[in-house]
Amino acid sequence: MFSFFSLGRKKEVYPTLTSRLLAAIIDCTLVMIVLLPLQEIAFSLIFETPPSQELADIMQSSKENVYSFSQFFINLKESQAMKQFVDQGKFGILIGAQIFQLIALISIVLIFWIKYQSTPGKMLISAKIVDHVSEKKPTLTQYIIRMLSYSVSILPFFMGFFIVPFNKHRRALHDYIAGTRVVSTKKE
Repeated sequence: MFSFFSLGRKKEVYPTLTSRLLAAIIDCTLVMIVLLPLQEIAFSLIFETPPSQELADIMQSSKENVYSFSQFFINLKESQAMKQFVDQGKFGILIGAQIFQLIALISIVLIFWIKYQSTPGKMLISAKIVDHVSEKKPTLTQYIIRMLSYSVSILPFFMGFFIVPFNKHRRALHDYIAGTRVVSTKKE
């Protein structure tokens, strides 16, 4: 039905849960490509034997000896890497490396959000983040709140994402918390 009130207003198109999931998979894959080599370097500096090699050896041993799931963890606990970890007090270094990775991840995402209103995954599905009310670029505070509230969306079995198909603007829980929404950049 035609309405004079809709003249000049463009119709917003919102990415589906499936396309947002695809964007998240793309982003996670890219992050792993960047951060896993850094993790391996950090672990090789902390441990004499790289944990990935020792873990591979433990898994191979488990296959050959048909250990139970619990035996795998017993072997892991008794591994040289774990003994080094406990004996040499490298817990703090390991935690520091994990915190560095988390800060790097958050920084990379925030830089993309601030510069492009999007991540590489969202760019590939032609989507961007906007302020829910003004439909303009969100503020830095909104981006930070959005980043922090991802944990609220993720922790209860990703339930914060499953509300996307059930609301008009297809907003996830972290979008509600931050006052943002994801919109399509495709022209209709």
